[in-house]
Amino acid sequence: MDLSLIIPLYKDRPHFIKNVLRLADLLQGTRFNFELILVDDASPDNLAQDFPNFETTLISRGIKAHFVSHPQNLGRGAAVKTGLTFAKGTAAAFIDIDLENLPDALLPMTQSILNGQADLVVGERIWLKGHLFPLRALLSSGYRRLVKILLNLSIPDTETGLKVFHRSRTAGALHKVIDQGWFFDTELVHRCSIEGLKVSSHPIVFLKDLNKESTVSPLKDSFQYLLRLFQHLRSLNAAKKSSSPATHNAP
Repeated sequence: MDLSLIIPLYKDRPHFIKNVLRLADLLQGTRFNFELILVDDASPDNLAQDFPNFETTLISRGIKAHFVSHPQNLGRGAAVKTGLTFAKGTAAAFIDIDLENLPDALLPMTQSILNGQADLVVGERIWLKGHLFPLRALLSSGYRRLVKILLNLSIPDTETGLKVFHRSRTAGALHKVIDQGWFFDTELVHRCSIEGLKVSSHPIVFLKDLNKESTVSPLKDSFQYLLRLFQHLRSLNAAKKSSSPATHNAP
């Protein structure tokens, strides 16, 4: 298996079927042997009700797929980790199913993993129509700069909803990731970096779907990101102190 594509689902019922089929068409046009893993994170729109019929559709198209449902909402990071328990691919990836990050980049990103050029490839958003959302663009830019300074990361955009990684090589770093929500992305990139793994970025066109109701609350979510960022730093510092040998003054 070349690629296990994990698709976390939350409030995505209006578009997830058409967009999963779009991804399947994209991947079936390649030589990749792939599987899809759909994880319903206890979505309140009852999208899991569509799973049985949709599974039949995918099987009829020769597409390997797994369907999983959380009994309660745990967060995007938790959904990715759940998906990984079913994954068999050399490369694993996760993608936001609104496909505002245009999925064409998934192919070269996966190839970079399979060729051994990287252990983790992170999407770097190129914003189209960004001028329509000045507050979100401003907050995103500020967060990126803060992450670069505090975590000393060369990756310019840790939060893009498309990442591809070598499943076995990143397993240790993934096991250490604590956050189960949206900060999962930043923590994953940072832990892979401090473990000495090969982390690279790849440009992705970001095109906002104006017909989709966003689940992002810019001010509230930005505050939560900052809170988790500083909690992450405190956790790392505490771990360093606890692992350092005790020093004693000579008598």
